[in-house]
Amino acid sequence: MPHIDAQCECQAAKTDGAEIATFIDNEYFLMQNWDITKEWEVEQTTCFLLASVIAGEGGLCTATETYLLQKGNHFLLAYPFIHFAIKGKLQVIVSSPAWPKQ
Repeated sequence: MPHIDAQCECQAAKTDGAEIATFIDNEYFLMQNWDITKEWEVEQTTCFLLASVIAGEGGLCTATETYLLQKGNHFLLAYPFIHFAIKGKLQVIVSSPAWPKQ
């Protein structure tokens, strides 16, 4: 079977606290750029998120702890972290596998 290039149509969305650019969203995976400007609450809808901070600094807040985030950090959030917040001014590249939304 010959290779078929993925269709890359960038889509932008604004929320209270972040601008999200979706680069790829297909049956295999999702890849986004999160440009966070203040505290932003996230509800995870995939089995995991793989993230890389490419600019700025802030914090990842769970129900029990806050973790420092800065340029060059990488982190993985597995599904038990359904609700979390990211605060600060930072830019994060996020990818996750496709997973049926519940």
